[in-house]
Amino acid sequence: MTDLPITLQEAAETFFRGRIKVATLRAERDRGNLRTFKVGRQEFTTNAFIREMIECRVARQAQDSGSTRSASNGLSETDRASSAQAAALETARMLKNSSKRTLAKSSGLRLVTIP
Repeated sequence: MTDLPITLQEAAETFFRGRIKVATLRAERDRGNLRTFKVGRQEFTTNAFIREMIECRVARQAQDSGSTRSASNGLSETDRASSAQAAALETARMLKNSSKRTLAKSSGLRLVTIP
């Protein structure tokens, strides 16, 4: 049954036939990829949680492979992020260049030239 709790050690031995260690399952837990729960000091998961982890990783790898293009405008995620960053930097530059100096007017300070 897939809902029965199994220890991480049992999961590593039975589900992965000893090819991975308990530390690997804990790392997947820490990354948010594997759901676990504790009873006392012992940490458990289920076969269903392990299958869920594997399915998510397989789907993510398929999604991450190659350069994905958006159907709406043809830009990849990286291109979109670069375009947004470039636009933000240009806006900041324009705002900075268009602002006037106000220190001398507001503080009443005058520049004095010493001969």
